[in-house]
Amino acid sequence: SFVSYLTNGFLVRFGFLASIMLLFVAKEAVILLLGEKWLPSVILIQLLVLYSLMRPLQDAMGSVSTALGKVREYSHLSILQGILMFTLPPVMTYFYQAKGAAISVGLIVLLGVVLLQRSLRERIEINNFRIYLYPGVAALASSLAYLGVFLNYEFTLNLWFVLFSKIGLLLLVYLSVLFLLEGRVLVARFRYLLSVVYGK
Repeated sequence: SFVSYLTNGFLVRFGFLASIMLLFVAKEAVILLLGEKWLPSVILIQLLVLYSLMRPLQDAMGSVSTALGKVREYSHLSILQGILMFTLPPVMTYFYQAKGAAISVGLIVLLGVVLLQRSLRERIEINNFRIYLYPGVAALASSLAYLGVFLNYEFTLNLWFVLFSKIGLLLLVYLSVLFLLEGRVLVARFRYLLSVVYGK
């Protein structure tokens, strides 16, 4: 239970950071890496934030579920998600075009996380408040810092400079707030995970 909590905690903290990066630097990244003709895809990338946050959690919980002998339940979930993947995205695409498909994929994975947590609670303790609170606060703080700097200003500097400035600001604020709130705990948990992985 403790190892599962640690793993999910690290995944959530990394996932929140990746998600705010996806939200706020997608435009510059698309222009620089793919070209301006791909700008319409920016909104689709941003709509995949929910998927990018939930997918690693589902994979980790799926591994825990299998280790605890809940193979049948996990198989049923995989079948359910497969059915939904074949039905929900086409319907959402019909009504909302590509945006609907991006949203539906995230919702299906979110459903998987919710159902897995419900199943695993029979065997292990899962405290979502403890898992999501601090990374949520750090993500909110970094988002507000970003909006305060970049929302009302049009930067005409080199686009690479703007991209790395945004990444640097988000990283600085997110990690600073996170370590301010739980720095010692994070270091201790990381060392514990290393000892589990390497047997030290």
